[in-house]
Amino acid sequence: GMAMPVSNTSATASPELISQDAKNELKPLFDSYFELKDALTKDELTVSLTSAKKMQSIISKVDMSKFKGESHMSWMKYEDNLKTHLDKFVEQKSLEEVRKSFLNISDEMVAMAEKFHPYPSKIYVQHCPMADSNRGADWLSLQNKVVNPYFGSSMLSCGEVTNTIE
Repeated sequence: GMAMPVSNTSATASPELISQDAKNELKPLFDSYFELKDALTKDELTVSLTSAKKMQSIISKVDMSKFKGESHMSWMKYEDNLKTHLDKFVEQKSLEEVRKSFLNISDEMVAMAEKFHPYPSKIYVQHCPMADSNRGADWLSLQNKVVNPYFGSSMLSCGEVTNTIE
């Protein structure tokens, strides 16, 4: 019989290769996420809400046919989760509340970045141990330097880089 391919168990942990076309579909989503993150580092509620709405609009326009094979199912899962968290985000009325929603959005964006490596430049995964009532929380940044979206001006530099995605 045919020789079986060697162990496929690491498939879930390893990045999924997606085409440049698929990456191009995701870049605007990441760009808007970075706008959202930057707004929260500056304690700008209105700008953060605008950026979240922009993310919603971008997600609805992503061409799913550009995602082939396994990555199609992965994208559908991220899309579904992001829509849920963004719907919640745009309903919020305070920085404290949007930051809770941002945590969930960031978890999806970090997972997607690690899975697809979709961005043309380096992305840094950053972590603040004090966010979310000391449970800790992650976010993505284009700079190595930590500028904290969960605390903004009150603790701007709290956190560390835990991963670099290139």
